Amino acid sequence: MTDNCSYTQRQDDAKGEFFRHIAEQGHYAGRTNPTATRQGLYACTADGDLLASVNTTNADRLLSVLEEALAAWDARERVDTDAPGAYAADPRYARTFPEGGLILRETMRDLPRSGDPEASTWQHNFDYMWLTADEAEGLIPLDTAVGSQFEAPPAVVTRLARFHMVDHVRGEAPSWRAEDVEDARLMLRVESAEGARVSMSVAGHVRVRRGPTEEENPFSGFRVDTERGVDVDGVVEVNPGARVVTELRVVATGVRWGATTYNGRSKDLGPAPIGFAFELIPDTPENRTPPKFVPGSYFSK
Repeated sequence: MTDNCSYTQRQDDAKGEFFRHIAEQGHYAGRTNPTATRQGLYACTADGDLLASVNTTNADRLLSVLEEALAAWDARERVDTDAPGAYAADPRYARTFPEGGLILRETMRDLPRSGDPEASTWQHNFDYMWLTADEAEGLIPLDTAVGSQFEAPPAVVTRLARFHMVDHVRGEAPSWRAEDVEDARLMLRVESAEGARVSMSVAGHVRVRRGPTEEENPFSGFRVDTERGVDVDGVVEVNPGARVVTELRVVATGVRWGATTYNGRSKDLGPAPIGFAFELIPDTPENRTPPKFVPGSYFSK
């Protein structure tokens, strides 16, 4: 299971209690400074015994810890444990998928740049974007004549700008505030219509900017500025007869600059090219991983 410990380590419910119980047996047990994060990878039993843990991006180190966990599992005495029952989730961190909605897989990456052809090619990260059923309906044109245009639902455009044009390529960054959005627009245009299948192009622009802040990285003492912009284009395909979106791909390329407390840009302030790609994926249990910023105002209009 994967989860966002930024929420889990604070949740006032059975899930949060279980995570903290496991984490306090692991690599950051008891730590309060310079931060109290419990970020990492944990292998544990269903009844709350830690097998092994680590916080690393090194594949060899991770493999070693997994082997350590497997050895600990093989060595322990088997105990029958009842499956946990339902529990009341902390409402502050509700991350329920909107039934009938769409799931987009987001990939973000550094793009090749002059003087840095190698380092910028492998740096990447992932997130998910959720759309409600009403928002999905809003992507289907009422007029399917070639050349007709309409704006994407405002809530989708706002969500894209504030919660998904965020530089997580090398680390973690906060979402944008509403006042940080200087420009956000997304226009869809019907390019072809053959039977029940309609193809549309997407054009738009997103610019988000935030000036210097007093935030400070507790490990390095680095103070951060954050500012960047991106341009968006891509393809959306829908089936207006069935009123369903059958394919959706959006690519945004542009420039990012500045840094945030933990996004790993203190020595790479830019400006430098960055890319974001979104693709519709099936609604399956494994794909319902909540977006990074889904609690709070994620679905605000």
